[in-house]
Amino acid sequence: MIDPSSLRPSTKTSYRYISSSHIVPVLGDIQVGKLKPTDIQLLLRKKQEEGLSDRTRQLVHATLRRALQFAVRTDVVTRNVATLVQAPRPQRDTSIVHPLTLEQAQALRQAAVGTRLNALWLILLLMGLRKGEALALRWTDVDLANSTVNVQRTLSRVKGHALEFGPTKSDYSRRSSFIPLVVLTALQSHLVE
Repeated sequence: MIDPSSLRPSTKTSYRYISSSHIVPVLGDIQVGKLKPTDIQLLLRKKQEEGLSDRTRQLVHATLRRALQFAVRTDVVTRNVATLVQAPRPQRDTSIVHPLTLEQAQALRQAAVGTRLNALWLILLLMGLRKGEALALRWTDVDLANSTVNVQRTLSRVKGHALEFGPTKSDYSRRSSFIPLVVLTALQSHLVE
């Protein structure tokens, strides 16, 4: 019960999975207008007992909250009871993020020299683009004369296998970025090949 017109395909797929796997099995027998905050607390507690992480339970809550907000906007219900329940707050584990060390980044850069993906690796290493943003770049997004690249779209995997172009993660993600000289040189070389 979420307005699908505003969602990216990968988000729709995620919402469908979360709804069918987690929300409907627990709350599916309760009419949406009769949902209570305690029902949602029970759902989140049950998912915790099943071993779901705080992050997954947070996504369950967010999916339900968004669906109920759409139900409020379309006059199916008068209030969004999910907003009355605090979502789990995952603890940030800095050990999960493993940025490359300087030595690893230099080794990757060296390994990419002479390959057809050299410019792509340099963009990823030196420009701060997300993987999907870098993979979605087109030559029309690159202004070699002004050393800028316009990030306008992203490439993402949908339903586990299909690749699809779509909008960036947020409006803020659409941006113009400066191209460092080493990346500019690699792009110019790639264009000639």
